[in-house]
Amino acid sequence: MPRFSMPGPFCCHFRTAPDDIHPTEYKDADKLFVDIAATYKTALEQFYEAGVFALSV
Repeated sequence: MPRFSMPGPFCCHFRTAPDDIHPTEYKDADKLFVDIAATYKTALEQFYEAGVFALSV
């Protein structure tokens, strides 16, 4: 059975000091977190579709 471990989205929260966010699209932290959540959702769906059912986040 394929397995994969990846850091959870919460790890991104601790790296989001305003001075560390350079893309202007993400000056609004809510937009950043919405995009992070959507990216994780897509990644989890793709792992599932690829047959990775043992996923540690």
